[in-house]
Order: sequence, then structure tokens, then C-alpha cells
Amino acid sequence: MNNKRIVYILIFIFILINFNCTDKAGKEKKGDYFYEIAGKLESSLKGDVSKIDLYLDNIKKVLISDPFYIYFNLEGNTKNGTLTITGDVERKEHKNSTIKILNNLGFRNIKFNIGIVPDREHLKYLFGIIKTPYSFMTSAAGNKEPMDECLYGEPVYILKEAGDFFLIKNFSGYWGYAKKSTIRTVDKEFFAEYINKEKVILTDDFKTGNGVFIPKGSLTVLKSWGDTGKCTLLSVDNSEIIIEKKKCIRSERKAEMEMILSSAGSYLNTVYNLGGKNSETGIDCSGLVQYCFRTIGINLPRDAKQQYLSGNLVATGYFLKALKPGDALFFLNSEGKIAHTGIYIGNNKMIHATSYDKFSTQIHSIIPSDEDYNESFHRTFLGAKRIFK
Repeated sequence: MNNKRIVYILIFIFILINFNCTDKAGKEKKGDYFYEIAGKLESSLKGDVSKIDLYLDNIKKVLISDPFYIYFNLEGNTKNGTLTITGDVERKEHKNSTIKILNNLGFRNIKFNIGIVPDREHLKYLFGIIKTPYSFMTSAAGNKEPMDECLYGEPVYILKEAGDFFLIKNFSGYWGYAKKSTIRTVDKEFFAEYINKEKVILTDDFKTGNGVFIPKGSLTVLKSWGDTGKCTLLSVDNSEIIIEKKKCIRSERKAEMEMILSSAGSYLNTVYNLGGKNSETGIDCSGLVQYCFRTIGINLPRDAKQQYLSGNLVATGYFLKALKPGDALFFLNSEGKIAHTGIYIGNNKMIHATSYDKFSTQIHSIIPSDEDYNESFHRTFLGAKRIFK
């Protein structure tokens, strides 16, 4: 065989191998979620640096069902030919997903400086209580674009410090910047105890004896209900407030929660069926939660991501101490989307309809030392909502 013919054969083999490898890699990429998202952002998969903020905005829309409930604030800047992504997100899933999508867009000189909130390295306290009559929340520190408002006595989660402001999440789960001067910072133990103390909701504006204004709608700790027409509340600084009972709505939760737990238990071992809501053909996670709350007269939306928008935020991925039976639990998938829900039943356990393992309604623990612990649910836990009528 002459040398020329050998060269042709080697070239043919090289082309054949590379064609097969490219074809195989292409098939793998087409099944990859992050590759598909990148393709929707830029069909050529060749990212344009001038569009980076548009890409980031669209990535946020893809990953987060409601941007007011989960913090995601990133921007891109170019210097000396290097693109740097800076800012903060609330979940590491969103950080990882953003990196994978942008890498699929072919950016070569790119750096990621993405922080995760809460900023535990610099914050002394991660929790607080509103101590002024109200506290406005804005989209950035010091600006006037409103996000929401916290009322007196409202528990808040502190995510980051910004000068005279804190980035917080309020009891509804909304994020925003609020003035530090409106917040009493507290430790985890005090915060958990405060959340679970019985409270009343004021139905009328009220001024205390020393002139402190407490607006209607405020949550205030109930010290004693008493036998007269008045009850005793506790202010944020722990002083007593005497107020007429007719100006208060007292929450009676125990009987309702027992009904929810009983309803959930009746589905134990029922087969899992995506989209299902009955015990004969099966039920899915959000269908179970929706049914259980319907038994006490609360009509929740159908999907987990919609259900998360209801109720008060009583737990997060880093704070579980205030959980009580009947709280609805929510979880993320690997992309960072709300994709699962269940009901806390006490003793660090939850009941949920799941396609994991046995494809049925099961009980799992969220504590590693327990026998029925499931690591994936512990790792992907987003938060818990306490839902009232």
C-alpha cells in the first residue's frame, strides 16, 4: 500500500470519527434542559455580550414562577474583554442553572461572582420583627418603587445589609428593601417562639397608652384573652396592651389542623398519579394539599408553584425551627422551579404524594438521622407556608 493511499484512509477515518462524535454530542445536548433554554435565548448558541442583561432577565422568567417571592438579581458587565456576572440569588439551584445556560451560549471569557442570600458571612442576625407602625419595602435600597408593606409586629427574614437598609422577605414571602430603623433584630430561638405564639389581627386602628400607633391588620401577640370584654396583648418591646376584644380576630387553628392531618392520612399508600385527585385512580402532590385544605374551607390553586403564593412564610431552607403540623411544605427541582409540595405532620416528618421510590402517598423525614429520611427533599426544601382561612 503506497503512502498516498494510507494518508487518504487516515483522513477518511478521522472525518468519520469526528462526524460520529459530533452527532453523538448533538443528541446528548438536545436532551439537556439547559442547552434547550440557551437555544431559545439565541438559536445560533452564540451569545451576544450586548444582550447579556436581556439573557439574564429571560433566565429569571424561565426559572422563577413569581419573581416577587424568590430573590434573583443579576447583571452583566464587560471589562477588558471579560464578561462578569454579579449580583445575588436566593437559591444555589438558580446560580447553577444560570451558569449552565450561559455556558451553553458559548461565552468564553466569562466570570461568575454570584452571591447567595441570606448573607451569613456579614449579617449578625437573620431575623427580625417590625417595630414601627409600618415599613415600606422597595425594589432597591433607598428608591421609591414600592414592593410591599410590612405592618407592626410582622416577622421578617433578613437577607442582606445595604447601608441604612436591609433586604428582607416579609411574612407573606415578598422580598424588598426596608429601613433598618423599622426592624427589631432577633435571634433564631426568639424568632421561632415569636412566630408560634398565639396572635390576634387588629380590625381597627389603635393607639396605646403611650401613643404608639398600631394599624388595623397588624399581627400582635396575645398574652391573655380573659373573661371580660377586653384582652391583653404584648407589644414588640414586650409591654402590655389592653384592648377591646371586638377590635381583635383571634385565630383558632388547632381543630382545622387536625382535620388537615386526618385528611392527608386517609390517602396514605394511595397510588401516585400525575394530575390525579382521588383515592381510586391516584393523586399527585398538589392535588393532595389542595384536597386537605379544601376540607377546612380553603380553596388553594391547583399547582404547587401557585399554592406557594398563599399563607405566611414560617420556614425556609435554612430555618425549620418554627414548623408546626399542618404547614404546607414546598420543594424545588434541579432547575430551581417549585415542583413539589407536602404537609408537615410533626416530629420532622411530612406526608406527600410522590413519584419517588414507591409511587404513592408516603411519609418521609427531613432530618438525616431518621430512618425514613430522604436527602433530596431535605436539599431541595424551599420553605413552608402556614395557611389560614
